[in-house]
Amino acid sequence: MSVPAHDTRDFEFAKKYGIEIKWVIKPKVAEYVVIEKSIKGDVESELKKFGKISIDKIDKEWGKFFRVKVDIGNEDKLIKFLEKNLLTTSDDGGEWYADSVGTSNIVVFPNKHFILKDDKDYEKYAKYGLSVGVPREQLNVELKSFTDDGVLINSDKFNGLSSEKACEEIAAESSIGTWTDICTMNRKIGEKLGPRIFFIDKKKKIAKIAYPGELFEPGNMAQIYSSIAGNIFGMKCLNNLRLIDIQFPEYLRNSFPGPKYGLHEIRKSMNIVNRPLLGTIIKPKVGLDPLMHAQVAYNAWVGGCDVVKDDENLTNQSFNPFEKRIVETFRRREMAERATGERKIYLANITSETREMIRRARFVKRHGGEFVMIDVLTAGF
Repeated sequence: MSVPAHDTRDFEFAKKYGIEIKWVIKPKVAEYVVIEKSIKGDVESELKKFGKISIDKIDKEWGKFFRVKVDIGNEDKLIKFLEKNLLTTSDDGGEWYADSVGTSNIVVFPNKHFILKDDKDYEKYAKYGLSVGVPREQLNVELKSFTDDGVLINSDKFNGLSSEKACEEIAAESSIGTWTDICTMNRKIGEKLGPRIFFIDKKKKIAKIAYPGELFEPGNMAQIYSSIAGNIFGMKCLNNLRLIDIQFPEYLRNSFPGPKYGLHEIRKSMNIVNRPLLGTIIKPKVGLDPLMHAQVAYNAWVGGCDVVKDDENLTNQSFNPFEKRIVETFRRREMAERATGERKIYLANITSETREMIRRARFVKRHGGEFVMIDVLTAGF
């Protein structure tokens, strides 16, 4: 059988959201399955102190699986006993002690709270979790972290998969593979375009994968991200995945020309060489009308700022129309430049649909603007 082990990924929502609880669903009679060889000492005689016990099964490696029907009032005592006598070395299977298949369907680890893979009980748990601010996506992770027999799979595994198998799934989905076998795949394609897994750290759960350059279109960051950060984050076989870093070959880096001017040219145009450029974002981020917005910008410029930027939430709302804001703010910029004798920059947020962004950029240029702002997280590259 697969043996559950302590893993800091598991159900950190309890700690993150400060859920100080012992039971998510508190039954009339709490039931736990305590695994004999996860606890020090004479487990059977000790467990009898907390309620009625029976033996669910006997495993060659892990001994007896005791089902404990805990008497009302003894729950905290049992948990303290388990925490005190829990075997925590890696040879003993890690820091874990309880698996529940009874009326409570709750698994209790030190400072963690688990639920078995049971749709009915999961919905009860989800309702409670949502009420205390736990995102539903996080609850889904918990549900899928259990095998069909109710045993949590972790240790050196990725959500039930071995490290090697998990990496194979990631590499395949992000390159030439898909979620099922396909008849059009052949050896030639695999040898030419197949990725290579060249590093796996089971303890830290980190893998490094190399991809053939032919998989990527030079100069197209959207396509590159679609490959290495696209469908793999929707794979059903993985509940947790994080993209930590990307290293690009030189030819691919060179396919992106970078800024047209760069920091050096901006400093040159501003006549600022020996100090940092000082900028600010107008606050409140939304709510000001064009005249008030322009006045706040003016105050910032004459107060010493070089750059004033719109907030990403401010585009073309009814209380602050884009074109009127541009006219008024550039008028105040001209006044600030005359008052200070310094060049000033206004970064107007033009984020919108593609053609509308181009129209707004041209409008900014006609009114003396040299720079614009685009929210790349929502507008793309």
